Amino acid sequence: MVVYSPLPPPGRVLFTVPPPGTVFPIPPPGSPFATTGCMWPVAPTPPIPSPGPSSGHPAPGGGRAGINYLHPKEFTLINLLERVDKPWENGPITGTSLKVTPFRVPTNYTVSYLIERLSKTDGKGLEIVEVYERGDGHWGKGTNIPHDSGGAKKVITEYGWTARRGASANGLEPVWAVIQKDK
Repeated sequence: MVVYSPLPPPGRVLFTVPPPGTVFPIPPPGSPFATTGCMWPVAPTPPIPSPGPSSGHPAPGGGRAGINYLHPKEFTLINLLERVDKPWENGPITGTSLKVTPFRVPTNYTVSYLIERLSKTDGKGLEIVEVYERGDGHWGKGTNIPHDSGGAKKVITEYGWTARRGASANGLEPVWAVIQKDK
């Protein structure tokens, strides 16, 4: 049986080099020496409390921990052309001048809410314009819906932006759109 002695009195040497071939015994299970690797007992540290469901700490994505999220049933794919104003009036837009950000959008969004989310503003004075690719970097203008119009209160499926848009199997082309200032 190995007996561990307390700390030596002050002024005495704490460590000495053991002779070659010295075998150190394995600390007994449950001993503070077994988990710390130190020769002297170390005071146990209290466990860090984890935030529970009612702690009010935010979970990833902004929700509270312990609260589940129900995803919408259907989505559409919207490719947002960024850094482009009225691409149907400009010449060909190609290469690095064209920045496209794809968004997977629930089909139950209203157009006004979609404009607010995509523009990261309150949406006032903006409109969303569906555009279509004509080829060789040229674009055509489709439906435009101002944020403050009555049409913006409609759900995006009423404009044909359904779950089939951008679907990989038997789907239609994704929605291509631009957010810009209203006339």
